[in-house]
Amino acid sequence: MNRKYEVMIIFDAKMTDEQVETALDKYRKLITKDSGVISDELRWGVRTLAYPIAKKTEGNYQILQFETTVASRDELHRLLGLDESVLRHKILKTE
Repeated sequence: MNRKYEVMIIFDAKMTDEQVETALDKYRKLITKDSGVISDELRWGVRTLAYPIAKKTEGNYQILQFETTVASRDELHRLLGLDESVLRHKILKTE
């Protein structure tokens, strides 16, 4: 059963657009692997962080709205936590 989620990913601001796109492709494939669907993508771009994270003051914000299984969501959470180019991420269940 698919559920609706939204993930905000803050990448290191020093990453190029191509590097961000490559990283997002990896996560898109994971989401859509088990009949998941990405409904919207928002690219906020580079913004100043509210507080420094790992001594960085800027981050590249990307938001994905999607439907997927709980198992795929859990794997996405695990991989985002391991990715060194991701400063922070947050997955929210939406209605």
